[in-house]
Amino acid sequence: MCNTMQVHEDEHMPVRIDRSLAVILLLCVAWISVAPADNIDHFERANELLEAGNYPAAITTYETFIKENPDSDLVPAAKWAIANIHFVVEKDYRKAALLYQNIIGKHTDTGWEILSYERLGACYEQEQRWIDAARLYESAIERLAAPSHAEAAADWYDGFKERLLSCYRMLNDLPGMVRVYDESLEKSPLVSSAPGDLFGLAEVFLEMNDPATAASHFAAVVDRYPFSAHARRVRDEHGKLLAAQVSYDWVPFATFQTCLTLSESGRYEEASVGFDTVIARKEGTGMEHAARFQKELIRFRQTGDAASFRDRLMKSREEHPYGFGGVSEDELYDILETVIKAQETAASNPGEFTPYARMAYAYYQIRAYSPAIENYERAIEFAPNNSDLYVMLGYCYMGVGAYDDAIRVFGKSIETAPWDPNSYDSMAEAYYTRGDTAMAVEFYEKSLSVDPTFVNPYYVLGEINMHAGHKDKAVHYLSRYLELAPEGSRAGEARALLDGLTDEY
Repeated sequence: MCNTMQVHEDEHMPVRIDRSLAVILLLCVAWISVAPADNIDHFERANELLEAGNYPAAITTYETFIKENPDSDLVPAAKWAIANIHFVVEKDYRKAALLYQNIIGKHTDTGWEILSYERLGACYEQEQRWIDAARLYESAIERLAAPSHAEAAADWYDGFKERLLSCYRMLNDLPGMVRVYDESLEKSPLVSSAPGDLFGLAEVFLEMNDPATAASHFAAVVDRYPFSAHARRVRDEHGKLLAAQVSYDWVPFATFQTCLTLSESGRYEEASVGFDTVIARKEGTGMEHAARFQKELIRFRQTGDAASFRDRLMKSREEHPYGFGGVSEDELYDILETVIKAQETAASNPGEFTPYARMAYAYYQIRAYSPAIENYERAIEFAPNNSDLYVMLGYCYMGVGAYDDAIRVFGKSIETAPWDPNSYDSMAEAYYTRGDTAMAVEFYEKSLSVDPTFVNPYYVLGEINMHAGHKDKAVHYLSRYLELAPEGSRAGEARALLDGLTDEY
C-alpha cells in the first residue's frame, strides 16, 4: 500500500481537556521574547500546574503573574491560558469570552489576538450566538489584512472564512454567504480554495432559486479549474443543469480529463495532441491556460528538469489568471524545490542514496514516473537492502502500466524484507490492479500471516469477497478492518460496504 500526496486539490475545536492543552501553551510561549527583568517564576509554575491538571491553582498562579508583571510580553499568554481553562475544562463560555475579548482589545498586533478571535468565535458558537460569531469572524478577516498579521493571514483566512460561512448557514443568510464567497474570489482566484469557493457560490444561487446564475458559476468552475475535483463534481452532479441553462459543451472537458490520464500513464505524445485540441476549442478561457500548463508538465515529466520548469512557470504567471487549472501551486512549487535541492545534494554527495530517494519520491508525487524510476534505481545501487526503495520503484512501474516490472521489483522487496507485510501487500496490489485476483488474494493473505494487525488487506479482501458473493467472508474482513482502524483512510468506505451487506441479510 502506498499513500502519497498528489498535486490537485476549520473545524471546531473539541470541547475536552487533555495534557495537549498545556503543550500547546508552552509551544506558544516560544513566540514571545521575554525581557530579562520579567519575573517569570509564577508563569512557569502555572504552566506546571496546568500540565498536571491542577486547573484552579493554575488560574490563581497565572493571575498572580499578571498582577506582578502587568507589562510583560507573557501577559496575553497567561490570559489565554486562563481563558482556555474556562472554555475547555469548565465550559464557562461567558467567562472565557470576557478574557478573549480582553486580549483582542489590549494585545492587538500579536499572535494572541488572532488566536483569541478564533476561540472567542468558538465561545459564541457554543452558545449559538450566530450573529455575534459572524460579526466577530468578519472583524477577524479584516484584522488579517493588517501588516502585523501578514505572515499569519494565509494560515488563518480560510478557517475564518469557513466559520463565517457556517454562521451564515445557521442563520439561513444566503445573501451573506454570496458576499463571503464573492469577496474571497475577488481577493484571489489563484488560491487553492478558489474552485471550492466558486462551486459553493453556485450552490447557494441554486438554493436562492436562481438556476441561470448558478449554471454560469458552475460553468466557470469547469472552465477555470478543469483539474480540480470540483470540476468533476459539476459534471457529475450538475451536468444536466448546465446543458439546460447554458448549453454547455462538455467535449473539451472530457478531452482534458482523458489527456490527464494519458499524461499520468506516460503516453505523452497522445496527451499533448489532445491538449492542443482543448487549447484550440477553449481559446481565451481558463481551460486553455490549464491545457498549456499540462503541456509544460508533460515536458517536465519527460525531462525531470525541475529548475527550468519552475523558472518557466514563474515567468508565465500572468498568463494563468486562474492558476494552473486547479493544481495546487504551493504543493507544486514545494515538490520542485525538493527536486532541485536533492539534485544539489546528490551532486555534492554522489555516493549517498538519500538525495536520489528524495528526488525520486518528489517525481513520483507529480507522476513524473520516468525520472522517478531512474532515481529509485540509482538509490538502490547505493542501498540494495532497502526494501522501501523497491516498493516505491514498483509503484512507479505500476504508474506507467508496467505490471511485470512492478511484480519483479516487489519480489525483490519481499526478498529483502520478508518480515514486512507492506511488501506482500504491494505485490498483491500489483496483481489485483492487473486483474489477477487469485494471486492478489494469495499475497494479501500472506501479508496478514506476517502481521495480522496490518489493516489494508482486510479492506481489499472484504471488497474482493463481496464482489465474489462471499458475504460472510466480506463481513468478516471489513469488520476486522474497522476494529483495527476505526478512523482509517477507508473506514467510511468499509462502513458503507458493511451497511450494504447487512441490509441484504
